[in-house]
This record gives sequence, C-alpha cells and structure tokens, in this order.
Amino acid sequence: MRPAPHKLQQAHRRNVIYGSIRHVYLHHHTMNKSRQHNRESAAFLESCPPSGRR
Repeated sequence: MRPAPHKLQQAHRRNVIYGSIRHVYLHHHTMNKSRQHNRESAAFLESCPPSGRR
C-alpha cells in the first residue's frame, strides 16, 4: 500500500527544510573553524553572481 501523495509531499518538504538548516549549520560550523577558510569563502562569494548568494 502506497502512502498518499500529500504525505509524500509533506515528508519531502520537511526533508528540504531540514536539509537547508543542516547545510547552513554545517557551513557556519566549518567557517568558524578556521579564519583562512573565512577568507577563502569570502573570496568565493565575491566571485559568485549575486543571485547565487543566500
């Protein structure tokens, strides 16, 4: 028996939300780990188009 489509959608949305939270958390965690990485990601963000920023 397959779950109802709206249940799947709900689960998917939750995964997306948790995934983005995890991504942001990990990103900040690694950024705080070393200042050199801070400089690198700053340079990387500068090289990115504004639309790519979050």
